Formats: sequence, C-alpha cells, structure tokens
Amino acid sequence: MDWIYLLRAQQADFIERLKSGCLFHCTTEGQHSELTVISGDKKLNQLQSFCRSMEQKYQENDPKCLFINNMKGKLGEEVVKTRLGNLVSEVDYKIKIGGDGKIDFTLMADPSVGIQVKTRYSNISNINTVAWTIKQEEIRKNAVLVCILTQEKVIEDQTQYHLIQAGFLPTEMITNDQVLVKMDELLYCGGLQSYLNNISSTDKKGQKENKLHTYIFNILSKSFANFSTGIDHLKPGKYEKAIEKFNEVIRLTPGMISAYSMRAFSQQYRQNYVGAIEDYTQALQKIRFLEARYFYSRGVLFAHMNENEKALADFQKAADFFKEQGQQTEYKKIELLLTKLQQ
Repeated sequence: MDWIYLLRAQQADFIERLKSGCLFHCTTEGQHSELTVISGDKKLNQLQSFCRSMEQKYQENDPKCLFINNMKGKLGEEVVKTRLGNLVSEVDYKIKIGGDGKIDFTLMADPSVGIQVKTRYSNISNINTVAWTIKQEEIRKNAVLVCILTQEKVIEDQTQYHLIQAGFLPTEMITNDQVLVKMDELLYCGGLQSYLNNISSTDKKGQKENKLHTYIFNILSKSFANFSTGIDHLKPGKYEKAIEKFNEVIRLTPGMISAYSMRAFSQQYRQNYVGAIEDYTQALQKIRFLEARYFYSRGVLFAHMNENEKALADFQKAADFFKEQGQQTEYKKIELLLTKLQQ
C-alpha cells in the first residue's frame, strides 16, 4: 500500500498549494498538469454547441439547469482527455437516448475498464468542505473516479474556464454506502496515468511491471521520508540538517521540484543567496511548465543582492504567469512591486 500512502501525502501537499493558488500548469497535451485552461476557442465553442443541442432535444422545464449540468460534465471530460491523451477513448459528443451508460471513458488498451468523471464548482475558500457525488451504479460500472474542480461558475456566455484535477480514486476503495467523496479522500492526480497503465496491463506483463513499480515506489518512499524529515528540520531552524535531507531527496529523485525550492529556502536563511538562486534556477530549468512563484522568489533574492535588472526581469515573468493563471491578487501585488523598483 506504499503507493497509496505516497499519493495521499502528495494530495495533502496539493490541497495546501491549491489554497494559496500555487498550481502546476502545463499546456502540453498528454502531460500531467494540475491546472487546465479552456478558453474561447474551437474547443469551448464545441462544448457550448453540444449543450445547446441537448437543450433543444430534451426541452426540459429548466433548460438553463440542463445546459449547466451538461457543460460541467463535458468540461471535466475534456480535462481528462487532454491529460491522458491516447490512453483513453475520445470525448463522446453524440446525443444518446438514455445518456452515456454511466461511463465517461474507457481505456484504449482494455475497453472493459471504465472511468467516471465528476465536475463541480467551488470557491477555493471552501476547499475543505467540497465533495463530489457518485452513484452506486457508477461505482459498479467504473474502475476509477476522477474529480474535477472548476474555478468559474458555469454559465452560457463564459469565455474561459480554469479547471483543476482535484484527484482520483479507484472505485474499489469507495465503501458501499458512500455517496460523497471529499477532496482529502482522493489520491493525487499525478498518479492517475501510472495507475491506469498498471490496471490495463496483462497478467504476464503485470508481473514484470510490479517489480519495477515496487522498486520505483521504494525509491519514492525513501525520497518522501527524507523530504518530510527535511521539512521537520526547518521548524527549529536546523537549516544545515535540512539541506542534507534535501540533498538526499535530489539524489534519489532529481525531478522532484519541491526539493530544490525547499533547499533554496534553507540556503536563503543561511544567507547563501548564490546557492539559493542556483536551486531556483535548476527548478525552472527542470520543470516543464514555468511556475510564477519560482520567478518571484528568485527575483526577491536578486533584489536583495541589488541586482535590480535581474530582479525586474523575474518579477515581470512572475506577473505575466500570475495574470495568465488568473491569480489577480498575486498579479497586482507584483505589479506594485515592479512600479516601486522602477521608480
């Protein structure tokens, strides 16, 4: 069960970052991303057109509610398809009598494996209480539940949606009497693709993969244990010991971006600004998507060293990415900082 423990720990970290607006955003389809943006383009027009067609077909007493429910569902499905790519079937835009049979996707390698996607809106301030509803029939027919969160209320003339992969859960882990699944009960979305690849493997292939997965999860478990110990060392100010632990994390898992940022944080408190800048720079080079907080943090260090041109460049990049991600509070904060530095 090591992999479940690991993904739950990552989910706890993800929830805290979600509260502060620090999400991973990758625009490359088929790659993992916590945030997906769907804006006023061909895809959004297709979604809206489908939902209007559903209105016309069923002509219920509350067409607005019908539009919203269908739109939420298709937005979530588009997120899953964007992130999983050819691993799953296409988003179904055919209007069917009786609905989709309670299955949103199937695995291309094994069509008997169903995936159910649930999407809902919630304000980030209510993230601790947000929950998704799943019916017993959906649990029986699907192997995996994927939960999506939209940051904007679904309305007919909305031009952009910021959608978050809130997490996933194998339906075998959902108890028989459970109809609501909360965010802290989900597993971190970054493990979804590996999980689906694993359950779609044949028994023979699966035996070989299990050995590899066991090795990988042992490495990840050691890495996570060192990372947690490093975090614990930060609280009493044992920065040297924290750096030793983060060094070990980076040795075991060189792609763990948070280890670089935590080591940089420790370096900063030891006034090793050059070392901290190098760590933030490595984080920026390794990560597939550029995260605004790293530019901001590195800019703070450049400003502290009176390298204002480099600081301004990093702050401007941070502002651009915060604006792109719709984080207006952070964007305005950095804009004020830029104005002061340029005076």
